Amino acid sequence: ILMVPTESVAREVLDLGLADVDRIRVVPWFARSMPSARSERDSLPVKGPFLLCVATHERRKNLPLLVRAFQRAADELPHHLVIAGGTGPDSEAVLATVQSNGASDRIHFIGHADPVQLATLYDNADLAVCPSCYEGFGLTLLEAMASGCPVLATDIAAHREVGGDAVRLVPPDDEQAISAELVDLARDDLARRQLRDLGLERSRRFSTGETRRQFGDLLSSLSGP
Repeated sequence: ILMVPTESVAREVLDLGLADVDRIRVVPWFARSMPSARSERDSLPVKGPFLLCVATHERRKNLPLLVRAFQRAADELPHHLVIAGGTGPDSEAVLATVQSNGASDRIHFIGHADPVQLATLYDNADLAVCPSCYEGFGLTLLEAMASGCPVLATDIAAHREVGGDAVRLVPPDDEQAISAELVDLARDDLARRQLRDLGLERSRRFSTGETRRQFGDLLSSLSGP
């Protein structure tokens, strides 16, 4: 039996011929419990309003596109862009994009964030941005929703499956569309509140208890009568 976290990954496995359909089981992941956020804004990496992206520097995370989209939007927004996540194989391309960017002084790389830092970032960000061109599940999207942070995400299979109508979706290769949505959502308090409420509600479908239940059902089906 091959256990996968989403139906989209199950379809990929089938398309690649890696397993037969009767050998694949989908058991979704869950959002980890976040600690309490720090109440002091002094602990934040910027003083003003900010957009948040939690991503390692991998090509599939699409960070150069996000950086360019933010540059397009920067003149219309007071926000900074905070990127939390470790370096990786695409770090050189990401940093080169920032260095050639007119808004580079408002783009902040803070490296890996521990759970308290991450909870504080989600609690204070106006918007979480998930710009990936590929995900098997979309754990950062789920964590943002579960933390009450409205989400702008790319329109890829995993994001559609996990986020549903609780996130704003944009094409993963359309810099102009991402930029326009950054501006629209950053300015629209009502839309962000609606996304926040929808995200909190949808994230409850991905609880530890539900994952445990589905995994238990899978084990029971394998053990037989």
